Amino acid sequence: MAGTYAETIRLIRVVVTEQTRRGNADLQDATEDGATGIAILAARRCTGYTIVERKAKVGGFDWYLGNEPEDEFSLIENIARLEVSGILKGDDRDIAKRVRQKLRQQYT
Repeated sequence: MAGTYAETIRLIRVVVTEQTRRGNADLQDATEDGATGIAILAARRCTGYTIVERKAKVGGFDWYLGNEPEDEFSLIENIARLEVSGILKGDDRDIAKRVRQKLRQQYT
């Protein structure tokens, strides 16, 4: 489901403890994990879709999305794709550059 969504999502920053810092010492991974969590919740809020499957890292996009199954025996169809990107440090220009880069990617 491609498109732009006019949705406001309020994020509340939790207190970062020393244990949290130690558990996320790799800032690149922490950035990607944080971006992924926010993107998944935003996609669910805007589309109603849930995560179906993590795609292998072969370019294009990161996650398959689909409708929530009606019961545990229902098959989940891949309906949409979600590409996630996080930036550890940067300004609006860096973000715009990353968006352009992602939009040029081939979906495989």
